[in-house]
Amino acid sequence: MKRRMLSFSKIVWVFSLFLTLFPFAVKARVIGASEDKCLRDDSPGISRVLGGAETAGALHSASDVSSAPMHFELADSLIYMQASINGSMPLWMMLDTGASVTVFDESVTKTLGIRFLGEGNVDGPGQGSTQKWAFANHTTLMFAGNDLGDQTVATLPLEWFSRQVGRRTDGFLGSNVFRNYVVEIDYANQVLRLYDPAAYSYSGSGQRLPLQFIWDDIPTVRAEVVAQDGTAITGVFLVDSGATTAIWLTKAFSNEHPEFLSAHETIEVPNVVAVGGELSARLGRVPAIRLGAFLVPMPLTQFTQNTSGIFATSDIAGTIGAQMLRRFTVIFDYARREMIIEPNEHFGDLSD
Repeated sequence: MKRRMLSFSKIVWVFSLFLTLFPFAVKARVIGASEDKCLRDDSPGISRVLGGAETAGALHSASDVSSAPMHFELADSLIYMQASINGSMPLWMMLDTGASVTVFDESVTKTLGIRFLGEGNVDGPGQGSTQKWAFANHTTLMFAGNDLGDQTVATLPLEWFSRQVGRRTDGFLGSNVFRNYVVEIDYANQVLRLYDPAAYSYSGSGQRLPLQFIWDDIPTVRAEVVAQDGTAITGVFLVDSGATTAIWLTKAFSNEHPEFLSAHETIEVPNVVAVGGELSARLGRVPAIRLGAFLVPMPLTQFTQNTSGIFATSDIAGTIGAQMLRRFTVIFDYARREMIIEPNEHFGDLSD
């Protein structure tokens, strides 16, 4: 078991790189931003600073939205597609439900001459520091044959990220996409479809999971962590298509349920630098995760050891990442506050 776990070290490291861009608590209000009332939760004590920024930005034309398939590339279960900003050349963007706003590499935005008017701090999953990022309003995003106007986007230096991952990454397509479309991700066939929320109606046999938005526009679902004896612990999980690992459990969850950390052998993995400071974790597997009616045995799981940052909070149990999502065709319908999952040919794959 230990020998197999040691082979996962690189995966852990790469996964942690993706978490560095997780915009947890943005401490700046975007200039001219308007709040999106339909996505607001009334959860007490939770700040929604950036959530809904520029949601007044409408589709170029609702009638233009179609379900025509757009093929994407997968890299470590992460979705890469081409998009552009303000009529730019095509850029390689990662589709990321874990980003509360679309983020572009700083070198790209400088080359394109995009003017950024606001700046703020962003706290992430690490502990010990903060990082600044800047915002631009009234931009136009173009992807999958559609234009999305009057959008707020952010910028961060990402050159190191592309270098470490070994894949050109010009930015992250975040909630700007998911707030304006029903997004269907067919992982098995590597196809993306966008639908007009006003006209969309689901008629398949998939499992509907209610969504909540307690942090910015990052979706959460309720899922169960299942122990060896069948005991199920329900928790709230962030849904992050930009995180490669199947499951991440918070320090608070591990402290409350130590049996999951000790039920199977785990190994310590090297700390990595992320937004907010360093990430410390142990790697192992839990007996099973249940999403709706679907039980996934022995998913690869990271147990954070951080005592501050988002993975030390008691508000969430953890994160559901891309290695879990890729087992399904996943439909994100933010307007109706639901995620629909249909098992695909990879449902029974072992996460690694």
